[in-house]
Amino acid sequence: MKAIRRVAAFAAAVMVAGAFAGCSRAETTAESITEKGRIVSTVWKDETGSPAAGPEGYAEIRYTYRGADTTEMYYDAEGKPFAVLGGYYGRTVTRDGKKRVTGITFLDSIGDRAVNALGYSYIRMEYTSFGEVKKLAYYAEGKKPVTVPSLGYASITTEFSGKSVTRRTWEDENGNPVETPMGYAVMRQKLNDKHQVIRTRFEHADGSPAVCPDGWSICEQERDGRGRVIRVSYFDTLEQLSDHGAGYAREEIRHEKEGQYVTRFTAAGEQVPFQDGVMMLLRSEKDDRIVSDTYLDANGEKTAGADGVSRVEYIWGDEGSIAGYRYYDIEGNQIQE
Repeated sequence: MKAIRRVAAFAAAVMVAGAFAGCSRAETTAESITEKGRIVSTVWKDETGSPAAGPEGYAEIRYTYRGADTTEMYYDAEGKPFAVLGGYYGRTVTRDGKKRVTGITFLDSIGDRAVNALGYSYIRMEYTSFGEVKKLAYYAEGKKPVTVPSLGYASITTEFSGKSVTRRTWEDENGNPVETPMGYAVMRQKLNDKHQVIRTRFEHADGSPAVCPDGWSICEQERDGRGRVIRVSYFDTLEQLSDHGAGYAREEIRHEKEGQYVTRFTAAGEQVPFQDGVMMLLRSEKDDRIVSDTYLDANGEKTAGADGVSRVEYIWGDEGSIAGYRYYDIEGNQIQE
């Protein structure tokens, strides 16, 4: 469920970033010009030192600064305005006093606000006092949010109790819940008196139960007196235990000094292996992130899967997602990365 909360928090940002990705090009070198401590242009050059298409397709970015706004415009090798994959020639990023992005304006070839290829010209973000996004909205030419065809919604509103999410709603132009291609319109979370999540539920726009992309409608987390999760159970839209297409309906978690012992069970209570011969995981976490998983057999002894892997280490990137893995055999020798 920690992963689910992270994914939900970053879902909108990932969709926006995905629109900016370009195709890879021949190898080039970027050179930047700085004035008064700020970069005013970056030019990609080929082996001869001539301007050439960089990794995003353009050869140059020119930056201008005005108050809280930073504007970047894109140009080809001949110095002509260049439209990136998202159908815009530049963008202005607005930040608040805490350097948080509060708006992104998309620009045409002469630097005026314009609707991009995805159907919006401006994105607005509002934050809580503790720095979480509470409102993300898309606009076309007017002052009212507009439904983005590729997303299926116009805005996302997130509600909190303390610093924990209690509800996230995907909305139409009028602020009403709207069915999205993800298969739901609302995510609700019930908290305990420590503001920890103990139940997550997905709903359609009309309030009826919905199924999330992971195949379940409700997830319940039972916690011990120290607030640690000791059981995670998954339910369908009828509130019946469900294997949600993953082969197990609940996870049991036992906390020990060496880490968390994780086992999986069907709705009928039968233990489910993680893979052949691997009946349990010894999980290590740090700062709310999984550090490693060690494979154990039915007796709690170290074992290896069919591929010879006995332990997996997780490599985390700066953006808060898993960037890679390291694999070790039962003797502790690294065998893959």
